[in-house]
Order: sequence, then C-alpha cells, then structure tokens
Amino acid sequence: MVQDVSMCKECRYDKIEGYSLKLRHCKKCDNYGEKQMFQLGDIAYMIDDDYRFFENEVYRIELKDEKYYYDTHDIDFEFKDIGDWVFESKTYRELHLEAMT
Repeated sequence: MVQDVSMCKECRYDKIEGYSLKLRHCKKCDNYGEKQMFQLGDIAYMIDDDYRFFENEVYRIELKDEKYYYDTHDIDFEFKDIGDWVFESKTYRELHLEAMT
C-alpha cells in the first residue's frame, strides 16, 4: 500500500504521484493505497438503500491488511464505501444524489 510518502512500499520505486484526494499511485507496479479519511469522533454522512439520509459518529478505526475499516454505533464501512454511500460532508452526499438523477 502506498501511504502519503514518496517511495512505494511494494517495489521501492521513488516517483509516487498523487492520484486523487484519497489515493496514492505507484505507476511502476500499479500499487494503489488508501489514506485514512475519517478520524475518531468525525461524523460520517450516509445514504441508505431507500435514499434516506442519516449520520453516525465514527468511534473505532481499524487498519487490517493495509485497509481502513470504520465503525459507528449503527453501521460499519470501509474505504471503498466512501463516495458510494458514505460521505465526508452533507454537501458531498447531496452532490452525489444530484449527480445520480
């Protein structure tokens, strides 16, 4: 996994480039890595299957196999869910719904 560093942990290539706000990318070995998107106490803004809004506070964060897993009191999510049904702000959640219509 490529953290916010300048050298790839997998292949030791030293020209890591920013891929997006969330990811780092090593162009030599195609290693993508996650950044921690939420801190303890942050509010995660979510959408359920019926497109209802709800929010939960992040109370636990685990790093397993170089992936971040977030726990709230009602639901758990991981990095790949962010931007799909979990968002960092109300604005991002609303923009996502507008883009879907």
